[in-house]
Amino acid sequence: MSRDPDRRMEEATRVGYTYCVSEEQLAHYATLTLLERLTWLDQVRQFVLLAETEETAKRRVRLRNEQTL
Repeated sequence: MSRDPDRRMEEATRVGYTYCVSEEQLAHYATLTLLERLTWLDQVRQFVLLAETEETAKRRVRLRNEQTL
């Protein structure tokens, strides 16, 4: 993925969505403990699952070969 923000936005249009992480955010993440990092990752995972559309949920299931309930 490109480091150019304009290029990233063009790429996001093609693939669905994107977000940018600043150098400051990366530096802060590096200071977190392992438990804090895992907690943050799990919170992001839960948010993405709650925010996904029906279409993206179907794609996730198909791409990961997940079983539907």
